Amino acid sequence: MRPVFVNKAVALLIENYFKKSSDVDYFIKSFGSSISGCEKLIGALRENKILVSSELRESEIIKMFRNNYTGNPYSSIMYIISTDQCNLRCEYCAIIHKFNQNYVSTRMSTETALKALDLFSSCCKSDPKRFEQEKAIIFYGGEPLLNTRVLEAVLLNVKKMKNSGKLPSSTAVQIITNGTLLTKEVATLLKENNVVVSISIDGNEEIHNACRKYIDGGPSFVDVMKGVRNCEELGIGIGVSCTLSVESINNFNSTLDMLLNKIKVKNLGFNIVLKNRNYSLHGDYEYEATQKIIEAYKIFRRLGIYEDRMMRKVKSFASGQVWPFDCAASGGNQIAIAPDGQVGVCHHYLNSRKYFQANVYNPLANPLIMPAMKEWSNRTPLSIKKCYDCEALGICGGGCPMYAEELTGSIWGLDSRFCVHSKMILEWMIWDLYDQMEKV
Repeated sequence: MRPVFVNKAVALLIENYFKKSSDVDYFIKSFGSSISGCEKLIGALRENKILVSSELRESEIIKMFRNNYTGNPYSSIMYIISTDQCNLRCEYCAIIHKFNQNYVSTRMSTETALKALDLFSSCCKSDPKRFEQEKAIIFYGGEPLLNTRVLEAVLLNVKKMKNSGKLPSSTAVQIITNGTLLTKEVATLLKENNVVVSISIDGNEEIHNACRKYIDGGPSFVDVMKGVRNCEELGIGIGVSCTLSVESINNFNSTLDMLLNKIKVKNLGFNIVLKNRNYSLHGDYEYEATQKIIEAYKIFRRLGIYEDRMMRKVKSFASGQVWPFDCAASGGNQIAIAPDGQVGVCHHYLNSRKYFQANVYNPLANPLIMPAMKEWSNRTPLSIKKCYDCEALGICGGGCPMYAEELTGSIWGLDSRFCVHSKMILEWMIWDLYDQMEKV
């Protein structure tokens, strides 16, 4: 599906017609008497699924795409929550704020981590046709560098499992860290094992320290930058996870200056804050955050910088391909391993353990047949009737199921902040494409 550009008079004629009737066949017959060259235009509208013959035909198209993408979970990503402990207390954290007073944080044992690798190997082998497709093992927390023993053990065994064929040779290892514990020794370990390093940085010192503080309330920025420099000295090209806090948005030029000139980032991902009891957001937050993402993208594309959140939609739009899942847990594309070995769909449910329905210590465990996995594998806007009439249906991916559940009580509800985000980006991409075509 791609946009079709028409002049204002034609657009107005089409709009006025469909205000009166939804009969597409009658429209096509009567349209020829109104517009010259209508056959070519109607052909383009039909080819790009802007016009379909009936509502039934439209539902059949949605069903076709839905059946193509859903109901067949295959986990190509494994999150290892090596610890749910963290040395920071970020105000907007989507995980820590859910822990109740009686929650006891733990660290994963080496034994548990190795069993997790065996389980992931079984998941990868469950479909031989997809075995060699790219896989990813992601260290997450908490702060994963509080448990370097497990990190070292996993890195050693991933090498062995690649060599023995238990994991595909394309398996990548990534760590998402706050950067405060990235010593030279740790950076060397990551470098030697080709680990993809993503560090959370929200902007300059003032912006970063506004939300990303130590448990005692102290600032973390200086220590994070030491970790960044340790990576740079070893030639590790870090990625940045940049959360668009209120402070970051209000001082966005400073945020961009930090990313572009101080860190010289080549790839990053912007995070839209999930509202929680510890961090309030004003009513226009989603709109402003998306505006800043678009603003940054205009600069990034000139400089060859890859921003993941925007590029997901750009790729879908440019290729005309449906983007069914914006979250890897949707579609059944990931498993998450808790520190004690429980296996779930989404790491954001560490506190409640909802959707954690298997365990690495059960030799018969198959997370791909968990009821939760089956349900989440179908969770896409293509399966949500409220989304069917949305103009952004094809590029959205549905946002965050966990946040949708927080807002509505069900993962099948809408992540409303993402509705704003997807529609804004779609509109911008359409007009940006038009501008590019005008220049040719």
